[in-house]
Amino acid sequence: MALNLISSSTASSRLGLVGVMLSGLCLYMQYHLYSLPRADFTGLEYFEDSSNSTGTRYRVLSRASSAGGARAELELLVRPSAAGFYPKLPGSMPYHSHAQQEESLAVLSGTMGYSLDGRAANATAGEVVLLPAGSKHTFWCSGSEGLLLRATLAPPGPMAEAFYENLAGLGATYGDVARIHPLQLVVLLQGGGVQVEDLPRVMSWAIQRLLVPFAQLLGFTASYPQYVSAGAAGLSHD
Repeated sequence: MALNLISSSTASSRLGLVGVMLSGLCLYMQYHLYSLPRADFTGLEYFEDSSNSTGTRYRVLSRASSAGGARAELELLVRPSAAGFYPKLPGSMPYHSHAQQEESLAVLSGTMGYSLDGRAANATAGEVVLLPAGSKHTFWCSGSEGLLLRATLAPPGPMAEAFYENLAGLGATYGDVARIHPLQLVVLLQGGGVQVEDLPRVMSWAIQRLLVPFAQLLGFTASYPQYVSAGAAGLSHD
């Protein structure tokens, strides 16, 4: 019986210690979120995803709200120096898919490298790359000059253009997109309907079912009002 009492007491102490540690973590992360000096895109037509303007520059051309939720358009200037989620691929997103969103990428100048369902290729000025819903893809700046492209999202997915505003805002807040807090990143990706495709299934399941709810409990969200830009001149904000 004495051994049982000791074991029970030890287990309770461990649970109490875990509780204290979790409480401390929650308090620390809430302090981090509320004290973080955020980038502010209010009134800006062009906005950057880095704190030193060496990354990707964005401009919202049309919002989903002005098209009945049917489409959104953005302009991106991806610089060769842009940070990406893959170190040697400037401006790259994680290799991912969207269950709902379909994308059309029109290259205006420069060279766009891309991977679509496992096939890598380049697109140059005048070419358009279609990324159907459900396709696995990423793209990046593949030349020595900046890549200027127009992205059309139709249908635009859960967050539409706001996903890119928040991605850029978080990149500018943390320094660049490669330095966004991991808990913040998983919340943003899930909010935008972005399914990362180069992770083991069990890890994806754990992120979606365990890590994202935990991050949300700590106070991370997918969208912040400071990151809403003015958009192109004359753009409606309905």
